[in-house]
Amino acid sequence: MRFVLLSMIVLAGGLSGIENGAYTYRSVTGDRTNTYIVSWKEDRNIIRLSSSNVAGTRDTDCIHALNGAMLRWESTETWTIIGVRSNTAVHFSGTLAGKPVVGRSVELGAIPWYQLFELPIALFVRSGSREQPFWVVNPADLTANNLMMIREGTETITVGGVSRTALRVRMTILGPFSMFWSALYWCRADDGICIKFDRPNGMPGTPITCGELIAEKLSEL
Repeated sequence: MRFVLLSMIVLAGGLSGIENGAYTYRSVTGDRTNTYIVSWKEDRNIIRLSSSNVAGTRDTDCIHALNGAMLRWESTETWTIIGVRSNTAVHFSGTLAGKPVVGRSVELGAIPWYQLFELPIALFVRSGSREQPFWVVNPADLTANNLMMIREGTETITVGGVSRTALRVRMTILGPFSMFWSALYWCRADDGICIKFDRPNGMPGTPITCGELIAEKLSEL
């Protein structure tokens, strides 16, 4: 019940005070550098959240309700996978490893489900809550992992060679792997936008990816 109440508190804030826009990040994993854009825009009664490369080719599209709850996910990064939430479950279609996805679903209960973290983290920061549990689905096998966002306080960091004061949010897996996997996100306290992160590039033991916000462009409704 405690997790359910936390979820309701966070999602009740919706997009209040968060601008529609596009946020460009540069990340480094080992000797590999990647630049990508995360954008969101309110469209009538939904929020369209997407991730794309700098050429504009999208690899992930999410649809959220205005209260922040995710309703639909489509990934074309490796295979075309679609997930649709219906009450407490997510139902999948598309292809996985070259084979049709038929009759696959996962039960999530009342806890939120997220695939792109930039908007949910911003909403979490603005909510003032200390913790937020959520689910994320692994696109490689469609299994669901239960994670937690934890507010850890402010600190001074360097972003683009400039010292900034930011709120640190830790993300960790709930359960037996919690001591082996965590990610750090640093966010602006006023609007919750992530400006820097250090996170594993997958499950425990995978390389760390470090990234920074390098550009942003706000847009009108």
